[in-house]
Amino acid sequence: MRLTTQQLQQLKKMREFREVSPTIARYIRLGWRAYAYLLVVGAAGIIFFLWAGWPAASTFFAGMVLATFLRDLGWYRRMVNSWPLVHEITNWQRVDEILNQFHTPAA
Repeated sequence: MRLTTQQLQQLKKMREFREVSPTIARYIRLGWRAYAYLLVVGAAGIIFFLWAGWPAASTFFAGMVLATFLRDLGWYRRMVNSWPLVHEITNWQRVDEILNQFHTPAA
């Protein structure tokens, strides 16, 4: 079986969640860099377009930041709500086997 780096990271994260169930706050903390970047770009757009006298464009950037955060919040909520089912039907022995198969010791 060939797994991408992203798939391996996802399996590792699932294994962590096996012990401690995911929460919305934890997902937000995991993605803080992306939210910080989004906030910086959004704030720059808002400030620039307000300064340039284009309030509609400034409002667009504010909406972009808000919509992105609300979209992610919805995804996180759905993932947290579905976690008990995912936890129950996941073959954890197989997850461990796959991760051990791809584990490479540090040199």
